[in-house]
Amino acid sequence: MPLLVLIGGLPGSGKTTLARKLADTLRLPHLNRDTLYSGYHFTTGERLHPQANQELLFSTATGLLDGGVSVVLDMTTYRGEMERDVTAGLLSRAYGILVFTYCEDPRGRFHARMSADPATTPEQVEAQMARWPRTQRLASEPLELDLPLLRVRTEDGYQPGIDAVAEFVRRGIS
Repeated sequence: MPLLVLIGGLPGSGKTTLARKLADTLRLPHLNRDTLYSGYHFTTGERLHPQANQELLFSTATGLLDGGVSVVLDMTTYRGEMERDVTAGLLSRAYGILVFTYCEDPRGRFHARMSADPATTPEQVEAQMARWPRTQRLASEPLELDLPLLRVRTEDGYQPGIDAVAEFVRRGIS
């Protein structure tokens, strides 16, 4: 059975950077909601609704998992809202491990990243920041799933380090 390493956390908490490094370390494909969104926009010139973007991410992951390919997937995970979809759509196809990222000021990091992105308008930044209280309430803790869980602090490198995170993943499947 393939492995799904689900990297969750608030926007700006270092999910994608950690996921890329972990995927490289484990030599696994990495799926990211934002990258798929950008790829869709590049191809069609259209913007995906967030629900359609999540469906695209899950269908892409499902295709890999059904093909027997383990994957590292990172996305903002909304506690109390996504457990059913993750369980039915992904964990029915794979053994899962949760890695949850956190840091001191994810809101500031997220705002800085969005503001620096030339493809993001000031209005989009403002709209995202207006949703921050809801996002913080629902995404500041990991999903409630009965899976091995590792919390990773991301302020100054990784605590624990990337090698320890990779070992946690390897131990979780043995």
